[in-house]
Amino acid sequence: MLNTTSNEIKLFLLDDSDTDLALMEMYAKNCGFSFSSFTDPFVALEKIHEYPNPCLLISDISMPNLDGFEIMKRLNLSPNNCLVLFISGQRDIEFPIQAMRMGALDYIPKPINIKSFDARIRKAMENLSARYELQTVKDQIFSGRSFDTFVGQSESIKNVFSIIMRVSSFDSTVLITGESGVGKERVARAIHERSPRASKEFVAVNCASLPENLIESELFGYSKGSFTGAEKDSVGLFQVAHEGTIFLDEIAELPLHLQAKLLRVLQEKEIRPVGAKKSVKIDIRVICATHRNLEELVINRQFREDLYFRLNVIPIHVPPLRERRQDLKSLVPFFMERLNSKWGLEKSVSPELWKFFDYYNFPGNVRELENMLERAYILSRNKIISNQDLLLQPGRKAVEGTFFNLDQNLPSLKEIELSYVREVIKRSQTKDEAAQTLAIGRKTLYRKEFEIDQFFAPTKND
Repeated sequence: MLNTTSNEIKLFLLDDSDTDLALMEMYAKNCGFSFSSFTDPFVALEKIHEYPNPCLLISDISMPNLDGFEIMKRLNLSPNNCLVLFISGQRDIEFPIQAMRMGALDYIPKPINIKSFDARIRKAMENLSARYELQTVKDQIFSGRSFDTFVGQSESIKNVFSIIMRVSSFDSTVLITGESGVGKERVARAIHERSPRASKEFVAVNCASLPENLIESELFGYSKGSFTGAEKDSVGLFQVAHEGTIFLDEIAELPLHLQAKLLRVLQEKEIRPVGAKKSVKIDIRVICATHRNLEELVINRQFREDLYFRLNVIPIHVPPLRERRQDLKSLVPFFMERLNSKWGLEKSVSPELWKFFDYYNFPGNVRELENMLERAYILSRNKIISNQDLLLQPGRKAVEGTFFNLDQNLPSLKEIELSYVREVIKRSQTKDEAAQTLAIGRKTLYRKEFEIDQFFAPTKND
């Protein structure tokens, strides 16, 4: 559950029965909740509208002057952070049906059973907490489409937001660095969508996924007859991005001879298709990204120094999720809300799963978190997603040894991460399947395998 304390969410108690109201007051007092109680619905509504923070109204339905349904209507007419839970002695089945249709969170029959009442109040508080957290996320997102899928509240991400806002209006080349899955392409799209080029094309190219013998023709195009099969002229991706933005992901994988050609494109603002005799002028903004250390590649002569300095005009580093765990409070409710909207369900994350997220190292970063939640959301049979749903796949059990009892001595974060990766590899039929489950690239998977061998290698004393 989100770390929302009882002081952050207030209870408003409304009942024309002094006995029932006293019972609810005693419950709220014993639980340490902040609360206000009323017998007059008009006074209660006035205080709720004045209250700026999230609150939960626990109200009787059948009251003189103003019944619970009319209260719901008046609450829905003005924006507020108040959810409603009804209690009623009415046995008519139409009452709870009408209450739910109007948006009530729950319906509890009288006489009040304290044990059941407590469980449903806490569930309601958790629901309100999640909604409030999501609204906080939305308030933090800058206006416009640019940050709709790139959220966070940590200082490091706020710094990334700030840089995006400052550089979007300029055409300078941007180099985005960070591990696989941190959201580098989302940063690039945010820059493009806030720029004067927003109405033009945003062309994303993964340099690592293009066959080396086709990269040049894909990027720069080719002329008819320049090679076997070139039956007509073809424009490259740079020309497709004319007047827009081209995003070159995994720029470190670009072969050296094409690095020289890219340098010329950046300097001269023109490209020459394969087999062509003339160059073609282009007007584009170039944004690049990599998870590798380009400075080390330059030292090892695997990346051109002049190109590195030409690309690194405006550097933006996106830190891994494990270094900004505060963003989980924004990301998890954000992804869960998207899933709930997409599938029409109302699922949430269990407190145990939140604890697991606090300790898990997320080798696949935000992309892994998103994939984990979607997989667990679809495969979970309950409305509350538990840690056992995370790795569940058809015909398989959750990975043993991945989730730990938090009351015992915990292993290091590195051991949790590598144990998780090792178990996924063991249970996957192919490396591609393992990489897909982990939401990481194959190169990252091979690096993790090497780390596993080193970390779990037997010592001489074993």
